[in-house]
Amino acid sequence: MIARSLYALSARLPCRLIQRTPGEPYLERYLISAKPGRYRYLHRFVAADMDEDLHDHPWPWAWSLVLAGGYCETWLDRIDPRVPGGLVQTERWRRAGHFHRISGEDHHRIGRCLPETWTLFCHGDWDLHRKWGFLDLQHDDITQIAVAHHRPFERQHDPGAPWWESRDACADALEHREPFMVPGGRQDVYDDDELQGDAA
Repeated sequence: MIARSLYALSARLPCRLIQRTPGEPYLERYLISAKPGRYRYLHRFVAADMDEDLHDHPWPWAWSLVLAGGYCETWLDRIDPRVPGGLVQTERWRRAGHFHRISGEDHHRIGRCLPETWTLFCHGDWDLHRKWGFLDLQHDDITQIAVAHHRPFERQHDPGAPWWESRDACADALEHREPFMVPGGRQDVYDDDELQGDAA
């Protein structure tokens, strides 16, 4: 089973737990390689995005290859004040073997995901003048849809050093990562039968 192999392999890689609510990670990030202009990671999804708002990224390009499992991704097609809510969105199921590119201007969010969903993720250099952007809807005037930029994943240690250079932090993250999961093992992670039924 490729997911179990990835779980074993990732135990030897620098790890960071991505969370927006303390103690409730939704993504485990494992560094494979970091070179100027190209950063590669293993991503393990352990829950859906905690934010309801769609977000973009602070780098000009990225791509993702689903290695195991799968997830439902909500993608922004366009902003249109003539439609309810002002956003035209598409839900797309990303299953093992799916490859797609993501530009810095694309807005999306990860919804439901299968247990042990793993992706190979690669992105370019950070844009020092750009932050993470979340779509902020002004409900009193739908024509005033804005992008609220902030940094939800600030470096938590030496501001001049990337997170993977902190051995203590990576060791602590590995110690607190989720155990290997089975279908139905977590409320916001869905088994394959449910996914198949929703996608039909």
